[in-house]
Amino acid sequence: MTLLIFAFTIFSCSDDDGERRSEPVSGSNLIAMPIPDGGNPINSPIEITQLMKIKDPSKVTVVVNLDHTFCGDLVVELVAPNGTATALVKRLGVASSGGFGSAANFSSANALSFNSKNETGIVFEGLVTSDVIAAGDYAPTGGGQDVVPQMAVVQPLEQFLANKDVSGQWKLRVQDHGNADIGTLVGWRLEFAAGALKE
Repeated sequence: MTLLIFAFTIFSCSDDDGERRSEPVSGSNLIAMPIPDGGNPINSPIEITQLMKIKDPSKVTVVVNLDHTFCGDLVVELVAPNGTATALVKRLGVASSGGFGSAANFSSANALSFNSKNETGIVFEGLVTSDVIAAGDYAPTGGGQDVVPQMAVVQPLEQFLANKDVSGQWKLRVQDHGNADIGTLVGWRLEFAAGALKE
């Protein structure tokens, strides 16, 4: 069973260029999903019904709540309705395909918010097994393309979101590429602020 929340779009003529400005649209999935070891992904969907495109990527925010020990195991990707994906979190602290990464933990009490305006990545350097990743507003963060899985690419959110069609099923895809440490995707939210969308 999947919990989906929909929002309708209303327009007002307030942009300087005369284009109608969209009101906020958001969706969330609050069904907790266990994250299995071994790299098998889980997919948490959110359905957006508006037949529109992204006009301003800086007004799109993804909020993620995770519970997981050893954050260096995890890959978290945003998947658009057209099937393209971008990594929000990729194996924190892993510098090569054989690395283990950061031993710090994700806590569901500390929401991770991703937006193209955010310039600071997730801070994990110097944290140990008893430490928790802080809540905050972050840029996508993680290992390079040589880090497994190589298909998961960390890129600027503005580049990924610009002019994307929003109608359809967005997904948060989460994979655990380690062993022993387990956890849960507690939930996530996708927010399009006023002015984010265009017809």
